[in-house]
Amino acid sequence: MKRFVLSMVAVSVAMLAAAQWSVAPKAGVNWSKVNFPETYGGNPSNLTGFSAGLATAYQINKWIDLQGELLYTSRGYNWDELNLTDNAGNIVEEGLKVHQHYLEIPVVVKFFPCTGFNLQAGPQLGIALKQNGDFAVDNGSKKPVDFALVFGAGYESKIGIFADVRYTLGLTSTVKDVSDFQNRTVGLTLGYRFYLGD
Repeated sequence: MKRFVLSMVAVSVAMLAAAQWSVAPKAGVNWSKVNFPETYGGNPSNLTGFSAGLATAYQINKWIDLQGELLYTSRGYNWDELNLTDNAGNIVEEGLKVHQHYLEIPVVVKFFPCTGFNLQAGPQLGIALKQNGDFAVDNGSKKPVDFALVFGAGYESKIGIFADVRYTLGLTSTVKDVSDFQNRTVGLTLGYRFYLGD
C-alpha cells in the first residue's frame, strides 16, 4: 500500500511538472443589455462596453485547458423608452443609459477539437464595483454579485496571439427583489499568451 501511494504521488508530481502553464493579458469590447421585466414595458437596446484583465491557463492535455481569469468589465444597457422628468413634469433627459462595472472571475474549460480552434464554457462570478445612471442604486437595490454562465469559441495562433468570442448568460438579477434584469453580453477579446517554463 505504501508503495502504491508513493507511486501515485510520483506520477502526480511528474504530471504537474510536465503540465503547461500560461498567462495571458487580454482586452476587448462587448455589447450588452438586460433581460427586461415585461411590466416595465419597452425593450432595452445594447450598450457598448469594454473588458481587460489577465487569464491563467493549465493545459491538462492537448485537447483540454482549464482557464481562470480576472477581468474588469464595463457593461449595461440603454433604456430608450424612459424619459427622466423634473418635479414640474418637464423632460430633462430622453432615454437612460445604465453603466455597470464589475470585477469578473470566469473559470472556463477550453476544448481544442483541432489545432488553434477551441470551444469554451464555464461559470462566472461578477462582483459589482459601481453602477452609473440607474436611479435604483441610491436606495440600496443593487445586487453585489452576479452569477452567470459563459459560452464561446476562440482561435490561437502558434505564436500565442488569440481571439475569443463569448456570450455571457446572467443567471441572477442585478436588482434586488426583481426576478428579471439578468445580464446578457456578447464580447470580443484579443490577447497574447506567455507559456511558463519555455
